[in-house]
Amino acid sequence: MRKIDHTHEFSYSLVRRYEEWLNSERDYNRFYGNSENSPIPDEYELGKKLEFYSSLFKLQFKPEFERDDTSLILGKVFENALNNALSLSSNSEITVFEFINNKSESYNIVLNPDFITLVENRKTNPPKQQVEIKGILPNGLKFIGYADEVYENCIIDIKTTSNFSKLNYDTSLQIPLYLHFINDYLIQRGFYQVTEFYRSKAIGKNEFLMKDTFMIECSHITESQLTVFSDLCMEILKNVSIFENDVEKYSNYFI
Repeated sequence: MRKIDHTHEFSYSLVRRYEEWLNSERDYNRFYGNSENSPIPDEYELGKKLEFYSSLFKLQFKPEFERDDTSLILGKVFENALNNALSLSSNSEITVFEFINNKSESYNIVLNPDFITLVENRKTNPPKQQVEIKGILPNGLKFIGYADEVYENCIIDIKTTSNFSKLNYDTSLQIPLYLHFINDYLIQRGFYQVTEFYRSKAIGKNEFLMKDTFMIECSHITESQLTVFSDLCMEILKNVSIFENDVEKYSNYFI
């Protein structure tokens, strides 16, 4: 279990998982309040807590406690497909990719013609990929992030979803934080490129069909938003000893 101190570099994803734990009761009522097949509330809250601990202390779940990572792998495979296609002379034969999730289940990703358009746009203006972005928050703590794509005048983060909601990206601070801390003053715009996939409901058919792709431009982060983010980072740091003691109670969940 790694040690966390004032030199720790805080990421957007870590703080987001912390907020998901803090807001687990509200989110449970929002997503499952009227559902007939909802999870047990205490188990939902515990799951969010353990995901935060896993991220904070770099702990790996035992296989029997790992959440299905199909959505995560789908996003990685799609992003890798975009990157790999940049080096190909022709993309006309790229139609299907296969991947296996952490439950040993095999899935197909079926692409539509929009994929070729996305690739050709990148060939015209090739981006830098996985660009590290660092900065110092208002309270002196360190920030770190990795932008999927950085162009001459903008940042793009590649997202995939099976249930598109623009609000999820309008309220996200990931790209606004990147825009705030990136050193290149020419980069003033940031976008989420969100590709929606339809998951086949046919029995025995594990397949995702590429649907629409949306480009959502982000606003710049406000001073109050940056302060709130900074305060959450400090809150995590101040409570590290409590988290360290608490996570010991859940050692049976981690390797």
